[in-house]
Amino acid sequence: MRKGFSLITVLAVLIVLSLGTAAILQAVGSHINMKHNNLQEITAQFLAEAGMQHALWKCRTSSCTSETISIDGTSVVITTSAVTNGYKIQVTVDYTTV
Repeated sequence: MRKGFSLITVLAVLIVLSLGTAAILQAVGSHINMKHNNLQEITAQFLAEAGMQHALWKCRTSSCTSETISIDGTSVVITTSAVTNGYKIQVTVDYTTV
């Protein structure tokens, strides 16, 4: 009778430890995924700001034209259009490829 009770206790402890380990591993994996997504978004934001600075420089030194440039291997699409008091500049970065 005592040996059976010990087996059930050991199995219950192993199940609890396994569930705890699984929960910790899932939390760590989720945290890593969130950090990766955040890094992609920040990189895309900085690339878009660099594209905006490039567009402003180009408008001041030559002509404001739409173009696609490559910054650090990522395509940055710069769209310019004339408006009443100057130009409208829109910069797009596809951060799924960052």
